[in-house]
Amino acid sequence: MQFNERDRKKIEAKVKEGYNLIEIVVKNRNRFAIFEKNENYIAIKLSKLPKHTENESEE
Repeated sequence: MQFNERDRKKIEAKVKEGYNLIEIVVKNRNRFAIFEKNENYIAIKLSKLPKHTENESEE
């Protein structure tokens, strides 16, 4: 999965604050980074996934 520079900076900032990156969740082209720190969970919205042509994915 590709990330742009802004997404990388968001993720790195939370890691520097002491959060652990748990996973990247994708729903309807929206991406979220899920973090955990001391049993507290947060989600940071990342950039959307690029569109793929639907005809290619159906074949």
